[in-house]
Amino acid sequence: MNLSDALTDTAVLRTAALAALGDGWREMLNGESFNHAVYAQALITVLRQYLPSGTVAIRGISPVTGLLCEQLADLPYRVAIDPLDNSTNRRQYCGVPLQRGRTADAVLNALVANKANATEAGVLGIDNPDVELAYALLLNQHRRDLAERLNQRLAATAPVVLFVAKNAYYNQLRMSVSLRRQGFYTLAVTFNPDLRDHKAGYFDEILSTDLLSFLLWLKGASGAVIHTQGWLFRYHIPVLIDAFLPSSCRQFVELMDLNSFFFAPDDLPQLLPYMRQTWGDGVDAMQKVQLACETYLVNHVDGVVYQGSSRIVDLFDGARRRMRWLQFLCYPLPEFCVTANAERPIPEQPRLVFAGGVPPINSKHPAELFGDAQLVDTVETIISQGLVLDVYNNPLKIAEEDYANVYAAHLTLAEQYPNYRFLKGELPERIAQIISTYDLGLIVYDYSDELLVGPEHFKTLIPAKLFMYLEAGLPVLVSRRAEATAEFVEQHRCGVAISSAQLHDLPNFLQGLDWRELREGVLAAREYLCMDKQIQRLIAFYQLCGQQRNALLADSVC
Repeated sequence: MNLSDALTDTAVLRTAALAALGDGWREMLNGESFNHAVYAQALITVLRQYLPSGTVAIRGISPVTGLLCEQLADLPYRVAIDPLDNSTNRRQYCGVPLQRGRTADAVLNALVANKANATEAGVLGIDNPDVELAYALLLNQHRRDLAERLNQRLAATAPVVLFVAKNAYYNQLRMSVSLRRQGFYTLAVTFNPDLRDHKAGYFDEILSTDLLSFLLWLKGASGAVIHTQGWLFRYHIPVLIDAFLPSSCRQFVELMDLNSFFFAPDDLPQLLPYMRQTWGDGVDAMQKVQLACETYLVNHVDGVVYQGSSRIVDLFDGARRRMRWLQFLCYPLPEFCVTANAERPIPEQPRLVFAGGVPPINSKHPAELFGDAQLVDTVETIISQGLVLDVYNNPLKIAEEDYANVYAAHLTLAEQYPNYRFLKGELPERIAQIISTYDLGLIVYDYSDELLVGPEHFKTLIPAKLFMYLEAGLPVLVSRRAEATAEFVEQHRCGVAISSAQLHDLPNFLQGLDWRELREGVLAAREYLCMDKQIQRLIAFYQLCGQQRNALLADSVC
């Protein structure tokens, strides 16, 4: 289905945005515009017509799978999931048993791209004419409901911020909670239904949709404040939004990991073979588009929010437009903060903790790109010195049952060293309490010579985990190579930076720390950097950039 045909060229309001995307903009839009929730609903609609009751097999694990499980739960079917080529060790998914090769009265294809069995009897998928018709009818209804809900909310008296992203990361959750306390209504528009639970409770409302449906509403909207989020190979999404953004609406783009910094242009020939392992054969063309998108965004959107040092502004030549840039980090949220005592006993043997996402260790994640974040060398360097270390992996990354498949190196180290554990983490509202019993939070990496990630990535990044450690009341230990983070913790006296040599002599380094001073620094930094205090800067930024756009529009009319 060529979904993007629903948007005609005459709907384009900013041709410069499409110029950044190039001739393949419709293909990119198609790639972001399949509505998983509507597809699941269409499958269930046709299933109930075809088979009122009986056995059902769901083929494959995708965002559609969980939606199907939810909708089938209250219907008269016996359901199982065939994971196909997914090597998961899980026995259940969303409460439904996994059974490879399962036969059933009807089969629901949860993998939209898998059309090999589309004509097989009893298999319902997107190529089935009845499913395709149901999808089209339900999608139209979805778009009417979406428009009605968004328009209704924008017409209300409370100011509204739409947080729009494929995956909204922890900083947007914190922003939303604090904005709500200031009288704002926050609405998360997500293109990934798998993350609805991740966002639940942090926003006033969560709407799961697709990019095209959102754009079809947006082109006729008025007065919307949209806060989007970029990430590696996702900067085309805010550019597509900007192409159809009415003049009365505002877009603020949050820069996260940047293609420009992660993949140094001078190293691209050396990088490309490894990039293809992760992102496929077309990654070189994708990289060019992402660089063009980043350049477009920093020069055209109403405001740029960045998660790092002010060096980012200079590297994008943003000094002459500095009023359109705002450093706004993942500041501590009071609800997440754990009561801490600066005078707790000085540890004889400090207990160290790392909490954050660890990329899988497999051929799709080569060490040349992910070796530092995979932590294997870093962990071994620390625990071989006798120090206690626990790693809490981001719970959204990988199911714990599958750790043996993708984190075998860590599990092997945990077997060899009784002072090490590799554990599943928790979401923000719980993880700070769990790690608060440790002595130091780590943002430490034993960088190898084979790592090809661009130096500017490490020089500019200030990660969310820093503020999670502050919420837990923990001083932070930072690799000095992570320049922006090291400078930040030293400026706020909430941590210490170490060199590679000091990492390899860590017990002696830790003996020289003034624990009481560090803990007092953490509590002071946590109070000063509190999200509820910082949020006024974001609100003022929304207002200032809106005024600047209004002034430009007025000048153009004159």
